[in-house]
Amino acid sequence: MVYRIILYISVIALVVFLSGCSSDSTGDQQTGPPAPRVEVSIPDRQTLAASLLSSGTITSRNEVRVIAQTEGKINIIEVEEGDRVREGEIIIQLDESVPHAQYREAEASYREAERNLERAEQLYERNLISEQEYQNIVTQAQIAESRYEYRRALYEYTTIRAPISGVVTYRGVDRGDIASQREHLLTVTNLEDLVILVNVSELEAPYLSRGDEVNIQVDAYRGDTFRGRIRRVFPAADPNTRLIPVEVELIDKDERLFPGLFARVEFQTQRRENVLVVPVNAVMTNPQGERYVYVVNDDTAHFRNVDIGMRTEEYIEIIEGISENEKVVVRGAGSLRDRVPVQLMTDR
Repeated sequence: MVYRIILYISVIALVVFLSGCSSDSTGDQQTGPPAPRVEVSIPDRQTLAASLLSSGTITSRNEVRVIAQTEGKINIIEVEEGDRVREGEIIIQLDESVPHAQYREAEASYREAERNLERAEQLYERNLISEQEYQNIVTQAQIAESRYEYRRALYEYTTIRAPISGVVTYRGVDRGDIASQREHLLTVTNLEDLVILVNVSELEAPYLSRGDEVNIQVDAYRGDTFRGRIRRVFPAADPNTRLIPVEVELIDKDERLFPGLFARVEFQTQRRENVLVVPVNAVMTNPQGERYVYVVNDDTAHFRNVDIGMRTEEYIEIIEGISENEKVVVRGAGSLRDRVPVQLMTDR
């Protein structure tokens, strides 16, 4: 009897022990590492446009430095920086007293030489003077004429007129100064013909053509976009930097824009229509340089090699490797392996 009781207790203990082991084993399975959580995106068809940003300084294609052609005291200066002038308008008047007197003297000598030449022609026709005497008088008349033209030019140089219509952007002299010959007095700039000269890589230049429109950002007016157009792409690259100059003209005529402002030009270099794209962070690169993505099917991640094409800041073109309507991992792919179970955060 005692033996049966001991055996019965032993059987119960064994059953309890096995039940406990079974419970522990089930608990271990329930507390194992969960499947990785990933975010996926469905490939989309879009038009991709790649852009290039290059910077430069606004200048004017039509800017003239006003240089003194003769020496003289500045009696009148009518303009200062920022003033608008019209072509032909008098802007500086030098003292003309001495040049005017020299001009009048040369004019009188020239008129006298002309009269002497007329008399000499009559005498020569009647053979009253020799060929040598006549040629000497002709030479004297030519010298007098040249001296007269020279003095007249110096006299006219005392009145300085605006060479073009525009705005005075530099003034280097004041009233009462003595202007020396070839001194830089003023600069007049045509603000209707502003350009920006930038440099682009020789790899990007083939995508740029004369007449292409561009967007221009000016640091002085952040948030505003101005329109521009490629005026010319230079036909040669710098042999050291491999950069090619590109001249861009401003289409928008805005009074806020003037030479010297720093500007950034955005060129559209490539454009592809109706291409299959995914977010750029979906595509990864292995140490061998191969591009790949993970595609989720039946809650399992599958490794795929892909061929890529054009790329922008947000999207990358997929040429081969995935198809439309497949779920591509865009977040959480860093720790994945082929055929690993995953949990979806959201479908987009």
